[in-house]
Amino acid sequence: MRLNFIIAGMGLLLISAFIDSSRGPLLPVLSHELGLAYEQVSWFLVVGYLSSMTLGRMLIPLVDRYGVKRVCLVLCGLVPLTALFAQVVSGLGTLIVFGALVACSSASIGALSNLFVLNGTDPAYRARFYGLLHAMYGLGSQLAPIVIGVFLARAWQWQGLFVLVCFPVLIVMWIVFRLPGHVREHHPNAVLPARFRWISIQGLLVVAFGIYVGAEVLGSMWMTTYLVEVRQFTVEDATPYATGFFLSMTLTRLACFLVREDAQERRIIWGCLLMGLAAFLLGLFVHPVGFALTGLVGPFFPLVLARMSRYFPKEAPALTLRILLIVQGALAICHFGMGWIATHFGVAVAYQVPAFAYVVALASISLYFRQERRYLPNVSF
Repeated sequence: MRLNFIIAGMGLLLISAFIDSSRGPLLPVLSHELGLAYEQVSWFLVVGYLSSMTLGRMLIPLVDRYGVKRVCLVLCGLVPLTALFAQVVSGLGTLIVFGALVACSSASIGALSNLFVLNGTDPAYRARFYGLLHAMYGLGSQLAPIVIGVFLARAWQWQGLFVLVCFPVLIVMWIVFRLPGHVREHHPNAVLPARFRWISIQGLLVVAFGIYVGAEVLGSMWMTTYLVEVRQFTVEDATPYATGFFLSMTLTRLACFLVREDAQERRIIWGCLLMGLAAFLLGLFVHPVGFALTGLVGPFFPLVLARMSRYFPKEAPALTLRILLIVQGALAICHFGMGWIATHFGVAVAYQVPAFAYVVALASISLYFRQERRYLPNVSF
């Protein structure tokens, strides 16, 4: 274990999550302040994900050529640039540019955080440390709505939120700067990674991941908008439910530290999706506390990533970045669809999309597990 790598990865994902999760609570604020319909405001998210997808395509060759450390230090510089540009957002055009900067800064350092932990852990313990890593996502996502609630309650300008995040970025950059010069995953043999193909077990895993993240992010990011527009909450009143979502996500990801590999891991991955779907439906049709409990889906992300790195070790670095790249494209499509549905059919109808996505994610991961039995004979069941 290399603790300095793990700390760097956790710091990066904490910052990434804070930036990423600040966008959801800001949607109704931006719509009101800039006088834009939700279909227009959704472009703040859509263009952001498309931009981060474009940047994500460059990460694999850049990391291979320059190493994670150098690439990370450069991309951390996007955060103060984002904070600076936030001061001039005044309409749809500047909002779209701002959305691209927010998404690129968040997605890029979030993707690289996984590589730091990948390099700093042994395969036998990786699931546990991925659980700790992605608990940082839950923690950062809890902080975002809380801090935004404080800003709004005190009538502070929302732009100050992005200035605030520059300070922890400097601390993490100092930690990364002190790491070895060229961070790279080394394998004991010289066999090259297999080429990625969509029609394969790896392609199925990427698709399942993209659908799951679409469900999780749509449910969390549009939660405040749904509660404000449909349930007539204020942004401050909606904050505890958004915070509760990420609290339950954080706690379940921390619990991954106790998870045994293989058979137990598979049951938890499938079970957490099923419980998350049930909780989301509870929030839609019974009481909004169900939205807070939807965070029970938390173990999916770290456990599936760890499983992928264990059974595809040579492909793990590139496959990790490819998964996160595809996720950005999927989210761009999902947010555009949510914005369009919200504008033409209402937010209440649009917010049922995450429930459908959870059902498809359950079907996809079940199919993937069936393929594991066929193509990965070393997997225990």
